[in-house]
Amino acid sequence: VHILLKTLYLLMIHLKSNTPRWVISLNDLVISIISLAIAYLIRFDFSTNSEEILNEWHVLVKSLPLFILIKVIVFNAFQVQKGLVRYTSSEDLKRILLALTSCSLLFFFFGLLRKYFFDGYFLFPSSVLIMEYFVSFFLMLGTRFTVKLIYLESIKSKDAKERVLIYGAGISGLITKRTIENDV
Repeated sequence: VHILLKTLYLLMIHLKSNTPRWVISLNDLVISIISLAIAYLIRFDFSTNSEEILNEWHVLVKSLPLFILIKVIVFNAFQVQKGLVRYTSSEDLKRILLALTSCSLLFFFFGLLRKYFFDGYFLFPSSVLIMEYFVSFFLMLGTRFTVKLIYLESIKSKDAKERVLIYGAGISGLITKRTIENDV
């Protein structure tokens, strides 16, 4: 983890331009797939016999393409990749929360359709859906805020700083703060 953060820090220093949207989308999709894997690991208490894993894999392999398709469509519909990662805000939090909630509801709905009209299996067990939701949420927000903190640290001036008090609240105060930070 330390090596990854140091590499990310060095990358942010050299690439202070905007990250392409497709990189953010790909990152979110990879986080979702990792979250699904973690949810299954938690479901099986990080250990189980190979026969049970094989049985679950045969069910999961049919659901995985739909999982990826729904994530891509919903993430694009809610424009999760829209916000600049280095300026992550509460609006990004809201978009991510709504997108993940929509995905989980769609997985539940399509799971019911599959269970009662196709092969008798849900797309994912409800315990896996709940765990995937929370793991995805925390990993997506965690990566965004980590990148934001690394970026803010990389642009800080090492020279003497002058302390400033911004009087006012709300958006105007934030805009003034960011303008001062960016001009330094």
